[in-house]
Amino acid sequence: METLDLYCERLGPGGWAEPFNASTNLAFFLAAWAVWRTGAEARRPGIDAWLLVVLIVAIGTGSALFHVFATPATRVADELPILGHVHDCSTRALEAFAVSG
Repeated sequence: METLDLYCERLGPGGWAEPFNASTNLAFFLAAWAVWRTGAEARRPGIDAWLLVVLIVAIGTGSALFHVFATPATRVADELPILGHVHDCSTRALEAFAVSG
């Protein structure tokens, strides 16, 4: 299996060769939980909150997979959710600008 060496933290070709990067992905899951909890406490949580939770979990999962295994496939799993989030935020910003402008 081909492994990628794209970061200075990478300690070797095997799994868990980026222990700090891999462990910091827990923050994504804590953030997703916080957004979910905030949305659940709202009287009428919208689809926006749930989409954000899904994107945060997908980013955390993809990033964890990439930083543990670092293969071309896990790189895609890392980058696609981030691109989805950037697209979602950009679209919302452009829509808000169009409405206010």
